[in-house]
Amino acid sequence: METNLPLQKLKQTILFILLLFFLSITNGFGQSFPPANTSCSSSDLSVVAAQLSGGDICNSCETAVPITRTLVLSINNTTGSTRTSFAFWGNLEIYSGTTGLLISSTVRTGCSGPLPPNSITSLNFGEVTYNCGDIVKISNIWEAWTSSSPNEVCPLDPNNISPKCGKIPSITVNAGVNGEFVLTQSQCGSATGAIDLTPSGGTPSYTYFWTASNGGVVPLGQQNNQDLTNLVPGTYSVEIKDANNCITTKTREIIQTYPTPNAVATPASQTICSADAITTIVLSGNVTGTTFNWTRNNTGTVTGIGDSGNGNGNISGSLTNTTNAPVTVTFTITPTANGCTGTPITATVTVNPKPTVTITNPTAVCSPSTVNLTLDPVTAGSTTELTYTYWTDAAATIIYNTPTTAGAGIYYIKGTTANGCFDIKPVTVIVNLQPVVSDQPNQTLCNTSTFTMTQTAPSVGSGIWTFVGASGAAVITTPNSPATTITG
Repeated sequence: METNLPLQKLKQTILFILLLFFLSITNGFGQSFPPANTSCSSSDLSVVAAQLSGGDICNSCETAVPITRTLVLSINNTTGSTRTSFAFWGNLEIYSGTTGLLISSTVRTGCSGPLPPNSITSLNFGEVTYNCGDIVKISNIWEAWTSSSPNEVCPLDPNNISPKCGKIPSITVNAGVNGEFVLTQSQCGSATGAIDLTPSGGTPSYTYFWTASNGGVVPLGQQNNQDLTNLVPGTYSVEIKDANNCITTKTREIIQTYPTPNAVATPASQTICSADAITTIVLSGNVTGTTFNWTRNNTGTVTGIGDSGNGNGNISGSLTNTTNAPVTVTFTITPTANGCTGTPITATVTVNPKPTVTITNPTAVCSPSTVNLTLDPVTAGSTTELTYTYWTDAAATIIYNTPTTAGAGIYYIKGTTANGCFDIKPVTVIVNLQPVVSDQPNQTLCNTSTFTMTQTAPSVGSGIWTFVGASGAAVITTPNSPATTITG
């Protein structure tokens, strides 16, 4: 029997080529993941790039509009032999191009080939639909490949890929120029925010142009930086351009982590007299849990609240002005909440000095005379320019209407300044009754050297004996006694 060996070899070669052709277009999307304990010790093949093909050089599209592109993986075969098949298992993740948040995650698998030796081969693995501008990634990637044997074809058994396998945590699919952001938010509205930009897609290298709005400010010298630091809250937009002049614009918001607390003081200003209690200054703010710390001035001339110069919480108590002139005490209040410090505010208390009323009790008078309490000598030595009012009680609640003709008693004089501050002091009026002496009958004496005279003592005060007319040699022995002896 004659055998045509060259023809047989030709048929085998054609069959092998056809087999490789069918392998190159075979995708196994229904394969399950390899077991977690799969041991991979070979590093012959590996995915080195991923892209979505089907658009122009910039993969131009209208932002946020759904588009469909073909997933192409580039696999590097570092061996000297052709590998018939390459398979992968992974999670296809799509992230919003506007917010950076994960939109969807689906299992994606595929198997294709062949892969020529010592080269990078790009293989198609089906279509992907996403919104223009989104970030596309494949994560938790298992990759496996066959030996050079033509009998090892797709699909590959995920349970039997060791040791010709590997694992990649994640790869970003090139869908045109794009960028991913890590934001550091502003602490309490201060310039502590930051944007860490990682460009992707397109063709490196990249250039950047930053702008800001809504309160944001691009720090001086950072307009063309890849990353921004020292940012206040606001909107920041960056134009990313690759080596092919493909451009995308991305926008992110820097916000403050906690609201900045404010402070409101009620009342914000008031006036008191020295040593009086102030109206409590109630402190409030827009953030629950705000603490209020305060300091005050003029501690040397006004004593009382916050003698040490500081305190916290609502402000209450009394203030004493140690001078003779009005002094304004300013409390500076600083709100703090969640580690954020707000803008300090002030509350003021004007402390007017209290006057001093000095009283000199008027000289006693005899009835029916009266005393004029409004005369200057009564209040001599008091603070000047006081307005005086007169009262019958120490609390100055019952007015005394006739201070110019005051009878005997204790009264109260209130001296008030133009600022309404006052002092009250008592004044004593003494009105003595007139003495009454009873008349005795006249007597005529002859040839006697002594004579005793007796009179009733006066009802008030005392009496004195005197002669009416010439006394001659007569002498009153005890002139101040109601009973006395006259000799001579």
